[in-house]
Amino acid sequence: MLLLAAPTDVSVPIFAETSCGTRRAETVRALPRCRQRYATVLALGTSCAGRISKRKGCGLCIRKISVTDEPPAVEHPASEPVAKQYLLRARQCPHDRARMQQDFLDFIADKGLQLYAKQEEAIYAVFGNSHLVLSTPTGSGKSLVASAMLFRSIAEGKRAYYTCPVKALVSEKFFSLCHDFGPELIGMATGEVSINSAAPVICCTAEVLANVALRDGRAAELSYAVMDEFHFFDDKGRGYAWEVPLFRLPQVTFLLMSATMGDNHALYANLTAYTGRNVQTITSTDRPVPLDWSYLFETAKDAIDDLVASGRTPVYAVCFTQQDAATLAQSLVCKELAPSEQRKEKLAEQFKHMEFDTPYGDRLRQLLINGIGLHHAGLLPKYRRLVEQMAQAGLLTCICGTDTLGVGVNVPIRSVLFTQLCKYDGEATVLVTPRQFHQIAGRAGRRGYDTKGSVVAVHPAHEVYNKKLQEQIKVAENKKERERLKRRRRSAKNNFVDWDEDTFTKLRTSSPAPLRSRFQLSQGHVLSLLQGAQEHGRDGLAEVHELISLSLCGKKNKEHLAQQVDQYVQALSGAGLIVRQGDALRADSALQRDFLLMEDVSLFLVDVLPLLQWGFAGDNWKLAKAVLSVVEAICEEPIAVVRAQARAKQRKQPRLPCEDVLWPAFENFLKRHPWVSRDALKPKAIALEMFEAQMSFSDFIKKLSPLDKSKRVLQQEGLLLRFLSQVHKTMKHNVPDDFKTDEVLEIEAFLLAAINGTDSSLLREWEALKELESVNFEDEAGVEALASAEQSLTAASASRAFAGNAPETESEFRFLQARARVEAQRFARHLARGRWKEASKSLRQDVDNVWDADSLREHIIAEGRRPFAKDSYSIQIEMDTLEHGLQVFGEILDEESRAALPWLEFEVSAPWPSNSFEALFQLQSLD
Repeated sequence: MLLLAAPTDVSVPIFAETSCGTRRAETVRALPRCRQRYATVLALGTSCAGRISKRKGCGLCIRKISVTDEPPAVEHPASEPVAKQYLLRARQCPHDRARMQQDFLDFIADKGLQLYAKQEEAIYAVFGNSHLVLSTPTGSGKSLVASAMLFRSIAEGKRAYYTCPVKALVSEKFFSLCHDFGPELIGMATGEVSINSAAPVICCTAEVLANVALRDGRAAELSYAVMDEFHFFDDKGRGYAWEVPLFRLPQVTFLLMSATMGDNHALYANLTAYTGRNVQTITSTDRPVPLDWSYLFETAKDAIDDLVASGRTPVYAVCFTQQDAATLAQSLVCKELAPSEQRKEKLAEQFKHMEFDTPYGDRLRQLLINGIGLHHAGLLPKYRRLVEQMAQAGLLTCICGTDTLGVGVNVPIRSVLFTQLCKYDGEATVLVTPRQFHQIAGRAGRRGYDTKGSVVAVHPAHEVYNKKLQEQIKVAENKKERERLKRRRRSAKNNFVDWDEDTFTKLRTSSPAPLRSRFQLSQGHVLSLLQGAQEHGRDGLAEVHELISLSLCGKKNKEHLAQQVDQYVQALSGAGLIVRQGDALRADSALQRDFLLMEDVSLFLVDVLPLLQWGFAGDNWKLAKAVLSVVEAICEEPIAVVRAQARAKQRKQPRLPCEDVLWPAFENFLKRHPWVSRDALKPKAIALEMFEAQMSFSDFIKKLSPLDKSKRVLQQEGLLLRFLSQVHKTMKHNVPDDFKTDEVLEIEAFLLAAINGTDSSLLREWEALKELESVNFEDEAGVEALASAEQSLTAASASRAFAGNAPETESEFRFLQARARVEAQRFARHLARGRWKEASKSLRQDVDNVWDADSLREHIIAEGRRPFAKDSYSIQIEMDTLEHGLQVFGEILDEESRAALPWLEFEVSAPWPSNSFEALFQLQSLD
């Protein structure tokens, strides 16, 4: 079924596949005859004639206009959130679930959607008293059922979390829900990004909900939780995050969704026993769009050529490494797949406002203008989001991506191509599991656009190549030519596992295995739970052991975990983070509330800080850089960046400010913490080098790129951004406030500025949604009743919001001062070097105060000033505190000039920010 928006007299394309396999599009004219905005149109038959599925009170006149060969874009109507009026109506009677359910069904009808039988059954279950497990194929409308639970939560004035396994899916769900419910009702949290955190619905990664469960437990302000892609319960490294909430939040009603759940009676029985509510399961194997399957003895590029030639696009080419995805995408920029000039203009129009301002941006732009998408975790979030948007608009012929794109991200595709059937699982290369295979294959087939989807796998590339080479050897003219060709034979890559057509058939016909518990606890989990229990007046240690007993990890594992907890408690006590008072354990009251130990090795940072403080007494800058060095050492290693940096410096190990202290201290730490791996400490100086040279993200990438022969650093900009985010997060949450000198805070502020200056696209898009929102609804209940309902609807969000944005603690105030100082210096450097575009990004823009790159340049050079070609200038910053923020004065002095006057003076105000990702400054004067 195809959803068409027809708010006015417009021409709308209808896409169909005829009985003979040809694909055409017709343009029809839609004339609305009532106030309803949507109609459902089904295109059938060889003539592509439109047939209307009517409902009460809504009709359309359809008139054929023209036929075109151009495939239509997958459009999403841009209008006010249609759920809002039904939420307001439901909010008037928050205890009448039958009426609330009818209001949601009316909302579905207004969207022009028809429910499948299992969808309808699941929605009725959501408005009941049970937990719900929904296991239906990809594309069968599970997201709509999730919307029903969120609708109920908002209407009842309660709070809900929507969890996903990967950040790309979190952001996709976030924006989708913003369009449906309105951006003021939806927030997002991924660990690095926090947007609208007081909203009644939070889209987050599973780890965020697990932290809430550990910290607050039954005291958490939370009533409903949707856990999408719940099969990640079986993930080796992250499965605990899907299990912890189930047995720490008895007050929460859960909706567990996945296309590949398997049989999990023990899990559901435990959940019923713990929460006192039954678990209702709804399962189905019927796909809205059936699949055809094929196995080809040819290269991935040849297979893509065949799919394009037969009209089975868009294609999702599944690669299991970022390098393979980038290489395949580049190979598709060829004459055979090149779009027409008219099509290129349409593609360019889609991203004309996107700034491809990082070194890899130009390469990605060339791919996109040829209709080729690239999607993997090595890309910056803003680039991944652009690829998703272009795919959703139907503009891409092929998307080369890693398997994370198959984890629920709403990218409509016709065909899935497996470039291989083995992958590295973190320990060894293995064949993909039936669950992984079906999860990715299920992305094929666009509901409402395709009558069937295609799943294709190709034979190992080296065997295909060698077979073609053998045919050339047979027809070679002489022995010398044959010998030359034989030397060109290829062997399998390292860590390769062979597969063939039988492997493909077995994966296709196998069912997913039951989910296995991957429950585990770290020192950080134990500390977080103890802190939360202390805050709520509970026995933290008893709750730790209760959680272990409720888990499904098996008797032996539970005994091992209980012993580990005793070791953790001893280690945390030795570090002074917790103290024993009688029979109770209490966290150190001096710790900030958001203190975290993200890894077992994180405790080493706390352990070594007093030693660093003593060793660098009297030199606060050396101390701050030493703290940064240890933070970097305990963070995950971005291998490609570290290798390129080592080549640049011609030294494997970086020189660190605390090199003489670090290893002896770590050896001593390992003796007292034997469960910590010796490899957990990996010294590196990436953030340190950037800070010392005051380099931007792009400057650092450009410096390493010439020495990076594999170009992996260039292709994995997102890897560096994630590392910087992890370093910033560790400094913020893992360094106790007592050790946060002004210099440490300045480094923390520098990292935040580097991250924001590289990519804060998620926040900017949310702000744009909020600005564009306009609500103008009609309702039979009357304006007065709706006004009252709207006031009660937003009351919960307003009560959670922080009353005023002024910092609450001295530490927060000192950090804002450090941030203002760092960003003022950064702004001044951009002005001094003539980087007008970068300088304008540092400023808040509003109608009365617009400073873009052109206006900054014109104003500064108007009096004959010229930017500095080298560091022959100095910057002086002064700061005053006002009631509503900070006032910052800056001077840029020309060190080579004998004049006493400054080269430039500026004044900016910094109102207390509502979010760490928004621009801090408003420019007041520039002289």
